[in-house]
Amino acid sequence: MLLSIRLKVEDAILLVMSILPFQFLIKHIFIILEGSDKIISLWKETIIIVSFFKILKLQIFNHYLFSKKFPFILFSLIIFVELFMLIFAPEKNDALVSFKVYCFPLITAYCTSNMKMSESFLNKLLKNLIFSSFFVFLISHLQLYFFSNQFALLMGIADYIASSGEIVFKYTASVIMGHQRMYGPFAGPNELGLYTSLIICFFSFVLFKYKLSKVNKIFITFILLIALATLIQTFSRISWLFTGLFFFISFRKITFKKEVLFSLLMLFSILLFLYFTTDFGNIFLSSIKFEEASAEGRPDSFFDGLKMIINHPMGLGIGTVQYSATKQLWQTEIFWWLVLVENGVFIGLLIFYSYLITFINLNIKKSLFAQFAKNSLIITIVVGFLSVIVFEPTFITFLWIFVGLGFNKLKIIYE
Repeated sequence: MLLSIRLKVEDAILLVMSILPFQFLIKHIFIILEGSDKIISLWKETIIIVSFFKILKLQIFNHYLFSKKFPFILFSLIIFVELFMLIFAPEKNDALVSFKVYCFPLITAYCTSNMKMSESFLNKLLKNLIFSSFFVFLISHLQLYFFSNQFALLMGIADYIASSGEIVFKYTASVIMGHQRMYGPFAGPNELGLYTSLIICFFSFVLFKYKLSKVNKIFITFILLIALATLIQTFSRISWLFTGLFFFISFRKITFKKEVLFSLLMLFSILLFLYFTTDFGNIFLSSIKFEEASAEGRPDSFFDGLKMIINHPMGLGIGTVQYSATKQLWQTEIFWWLVLVENGVFIGLLIFYSYLITFINLNIKKSLFAQFAKNSLIITIVVGFLSVIVFEPTFITFLWIFVGLGFNKLKIIYE
């Protein structure tokens, strides 16, 4: 708490981005050492709330103007309604999980859209993401190739280790077609996959569209190669789709330099090699043909969700559908169905509209962050109809940090 008060808002945001990808791992280490994770359960929210009041104070007493086109009133309405629903929720802990996912990314976006940024912010952000993502990917490879049993037990995703040494997982998502998936410091492979996808998209966007120093180019290219290897080994199809859509939207009109074309050729060669030498190709084809188990059940989940929304237009209450709920009333693989069934049709559509109007307003902005954020946001809206994993706290917090930066009115070096 004291640290978050002393930090500048931009440094507080960078701190959140540094630690958040490791939160699930740190949580389980604390559970083993202390018997509880309560001491760290609200660290991120504390930093964000302190940052929020710092900026609000600046705007009230120093007449610091709001960022133009940022939907502050709409976000405030959503947060107020969600807070009301949280207060009256029968299962407070479950409801708090949903409340944090629905509201704190919006508060974070308010902070990053209105904070004062130094001219060195982009460089600090790049260094932050390079180092933190490197350790995420390093841990992920250690998990899969060297300490798979230890990680499965530590992270609480193994029922037991068989006498043969094989891990018996609690969740079917931990394996795909007989292959263990990479998950690293995250709760599961899809969570790691979506984070990795966002890292690949951001670094690629910066590499192709911004003038970087030679050192930064080398480090970013190195991270992109490790990130690609990580993304493939998560076998997260929704993350593959997110990355593919982002590249199609962002780079379809770009004129590539020779070194960029060489990098793309290298990446394509790696993918082609993996396609023919591993089960990557088989799993990929099975997924798009809906032959793999989870992909096969996705169309049914979509139409079951429509029926549930029609039968429960007022919603079941926040925290009742999210996948960590202790008393889960219904299950879905679709993020927007989760939002609509928990919140009811009116509030659910209001949340959907908040994403949509934010995307529309970002189109007016021309900064590097605005261009990246609007492409990422529209893809998130789309993949939210295909997977529930958009609910993942690290991904959605990172996304809205970039969204807020896209609205920031200060004209610094990245414009």
